Amino acid sequence: MCNKAQLVVSFCQQSLLVARTMCLKKTIRRIAVNEAANSTAPEFKVAAVIHRGKRIYVKSVNVPYKTHPNGSGIYTTCHAEVLAIMKAKNIIGDLAGMSIFVARISPLGEIKPSKPCPDCMNLILKNDLIPAWT
Repeated sequence: MCNKAQLVVSFCQQSLLVARTMCLKKTIRRIAVNEAANSTAPEFKVAAVIHRGKRIYVKSVNVPYKTHPNGSGIYTTCHAEVLAIMKAKNIIGDLAGMSIFVARISPLGEIKPSKPCPDCMNLILKNDLIPAWT
């Protein structure tokens, strides 16, 4: 049976763990947002960061490309999540249990919700990554 002092210590330890987790999430979020700002995509700038705890393994942004070299200049993008997962698979191999954080910046420079598209979410889950987004 726990006494009052043990309960207080346990509560303090749990509070500290929650505070550290929140600080880590804010740090990863800030890194992802800063990375998204570096994207050359003409509209929404998206970044994905694959990490485990404090260690960041891969950062990637969405990359625009012309759909036809001699065409009208219609652009599409390779999603940041796909590029990050491809890079991480080449570097690490098994991604199980790692986290992927996705951030998006609007053309006006505002941080926007960035839930991955269904195809990216399937790829994230297929590789046993833990998804998170702004």
